[in-house]
Amino acid sequence: MKTIIKTLFTLCLLTMANAQAQGNHGEIHGKVTEEETGNPLPGAAVFVEVGDRKIGTTADDKGRFILKPLDPGKYNLHVKFSMKEEYKLLSVVVNPNKITFIPEIKLVDKGALTTVVIITYKDPIINPEDPTITTIRAKEFMATPLAKDARGFIGTLPGFQMTPNREIHVRGGRAGDMVVFFDGVKMSGGIPNFPSAAVSSISSYPGGIPAKYGDVTGGVIVIETKSYFEMRNERMNR
Repeated sequence: MKTIIKTLFTLCLLTMANAQAQGNHGEIHGKVTEEETGNPLPGAAVFVEVGDRKIGTTADDKGRFILKPLDPGKYNLHVKFSMKEEYKLLSVVVNPNKITFIPEIKLVDKGALTTVVIITYKDPIINPEDPTITTIRAKEFMATPLAKDARGFIGTLPGFQMTPNREIHVRGGRAGDMVVFFDGVKMSGGIPNFPSAAVSSISSYPGGIPAKYGDVTGGVIVIETKSYFEMRNERMNR
C-alpha cells in the first residue's frame, strides 16, 4: 500500500512539474525565401536538434514557419529545401514565454557556394513586442559586477529600484509588490538563492504583465535556469 501511495505521489509531482514547464516555452518565427527571386519556399524543412532528437516544422505557402514548443536556451537552426544549399543559424536564443523573430532566411541554389553558416545570432535585450520587458541572458548576467548578488542586479533593471535597506520597489510602488517566478514556480519568499552559473535568463516585467502570472500589482521577475542540453552545449563549445 505504501508503495502504491509513493508511486502516485511521484506521478503527481511529475505531472505538476510538467505543467509548470509547459508555461515557460518559447517559439522561433521566421520566413524562408529564394535568394535569386525572393519568392517564398513553401515546404522548406526547419528544425533544431535537442540531444538525439529533432524538433521541426515546414514553411507554409508564404514561406513562414513557427517552431514550438521550445525550452528556453540556445539552438542551432537548420533549414533544408530540395536543390538548395542547407542553411544553418547558430546560437538562436529562445527566451521563456516569448517569440524569437529571426531575419529572413534566403536559400541559394546548390553549387553556388558552400553551406551557409551564421556564427552568432544577435539576441535583442529589449523585446520588440513590448519595450518595457527586458531579458538578460546568462552571458550578460555573468559579465556584470552583480552576478553574485541577484537582488542587487534586479534592482538595476529598468523600472526596478533598490532602496538603501535592500528593498526592491517597482515604478515607485510599495516594497513587496514584486513577484518572483523561478523555473515557473512562484516564490513565496522573494528572490531565492541560486548559483550564478545556473542562470539561463532573467526577465523583468515592470508593467504590462501577462495574465498567466496572476493578479500582480507590482512587477514580475522570471528567472530560468539552464537546461541539461544548454549546459551540455556550453561544455562542448568551450
